[in-house]
Amino acid sequence: MNNLTHHWDDREYNNNDVIWKRTAYQLIDCTPAEAGIIIDPCDYGMTPMAICRQCQTGFYCTYHVANDALLLTKLNILTLDGQFSEIDGKTPIFCNDDHSWEYQRLRHFVRFTGIMRIQENMSEAKRKRLWNTGYRSQLWDLSFIDGRLESVVNRLDLVETQLKAQRKIRNFIANHNLDSKRTRELIRLCNNINDKDWKIADFDYTCTRFHALQPDVLLAALGQVQKARGKPYWFIANYGDSGLGCGLTFKYLQALGLPAQLLNFCKEFVSDTITERMVVLEFIESMRLTIAADCWEERVTPGHLYTDAHIPVELTTAIRKRLVGITLNSWKV
Repeated sequence: MNNLTHHWDDREYNNNDVIWKRTAYQLIDCTPAEAGIIIDPCDYGMTPMAICRQCQTGFYCTYHVANDALLLTKLNILTLDGQFSEIDGKTPIFCNDDHSWEYQRLRHFVRFTGIMRIQENMSEAKRKRLWNTGYRSQLWDLSFIDGRLESVVNRLDLVETQLKAQRKIRNFIANHNLDSKRTRELIRLCNNINDKDWKIADFDYTCTRFHALQPDVLLAALGQVQKARGKPYWFIANYGDSGLGCGLTFKYLQALGLPAQLLNFCKEFVSDTITERMVVLEFIESMRLTIAADCWEERVTPGHLYTDAHIPVELTTAIRKRLVGITLNSWKV
């Protein structure tokens, strides 16, 4: 199974450790999707509650892979009723670090069937430092059947494919006039971060988190954006992003993505009595009332700028006639 689906918040996976070949790893993903977790405290008679904001599941574990067997060796948990079951005859002790209750020195065999994706357990700061040297964190898929390790696959090939997909997206964003919403969506897919945290400057090294390596998803999203480029919807999205901040000029319409044929059509109306500003205002208002009527944002309506311009009726009629037949998906008449 090549593509694992991200089920938990990143922090939930990062709370879980896997010791394999005497090396500590982070559990960053697992399948099957219907499980999403390796163990379920409910199976042991306990109902967990959130420990803190970083652990909403209410528990986290340390696993060991010893002699190809998957063992639960430590469990931290907080329960709704404050009651804790024995696991292999052991009871938990209070943990001062996060006020959870901790089962220690377990060797509890876990009959898990599925794939665990694990990554070297190192600090984010160290990972960033190593990233610029060309170092790639070890990334493995461990496949288990009924708690026994059946196969191991090195997934660094998937990392490199992910990086190539991210570079394509980064170059596309850098070389095209893309509205902030689409930019944010693409970067969020690449970095797997919250909307409020996105930064183009963080583009390269955040992929070392590897929480959801899905290069096919990235390329599909890029393809959708590329298909939208050059269509009326692209123009509308760019206008909604910039408003009237770039000035009411033909150069502004061009920057929004207006095709040369329509731009030249607009330029023909400039005369001693009709200014460039008037033509641009009429084109924007005509777009709002026709093609973009269902998706135009109220905050970018020209409003009094348009009414105060006293645009001639013949200009309004000509531009709106020209827009007849144009749809959100095509400038063609």
